Amino acid sequence: MDITSHSVTLISIIIGIGLTEMFGNLHRLIRNPKQVTWDWLPVGWSAVLLLLVVNYWWAIYSGIIGVNELSNAAELVLVLVQPIVVFLLTASVLPNFGTTGEWDMRRYYDEHRKPFILTFVLHQCVATTVALVVGTLGWNIGSVIRAMILLVLVLMVVLNKRRWDWVGVLAIMAFLIIRLTTQITR
Repeated sequence: MDITSHSVTLISIIIGIGLTEMFGNLHRLIRNPKQVTWDWLPVGWSAVLLLLVVNYWWAIYSGIIGVNELSNAAELVLVLVQPIVVFLLTASVLPNFGTTGEWDMRRYYDEHRKPFILTFVLHQCVATTVALVVGTLGWNIGSVIRAMILLVLVLMVVLNKRRWDWVGVLAIMAFLIIRLTTQITR
């Protein structure tokens, strides 16, 4: 097994654990409808993150992430930061409430909104840094969409309004759908 296979396996495990956490939390919420006060904003973020993960895996397959061009251990560490941040996003987007009490998703979102969005900002910065290091950063659709998502996230933090969070979720979802539909198969 070469370094590319080892790296892709490790990345897949890290992201897979995050998806397992996200889907497990969603499953617990669905199974306990009487305890849950639903808020659809975190569910919208979950859909965004699912698109983000699909886009990320596609980028690995396409060779855009640079996993197959690693030349030293420091580059591997840099490439591993992005899936770790994706794990943090997917693991924290939906609440993992305890077994008792009311499960208020809106209150959870309000309490965790800023760290979540700032973690997403970190993801965009790491993705841009990785693209710079592996040589895929340029004026292409991926870089433009990455910049647009970063701009939307920063506006969400600055404006700090729930209405803008919905605009942000829908805009980022649209950007990711555009990105997924413009990536070609090699």
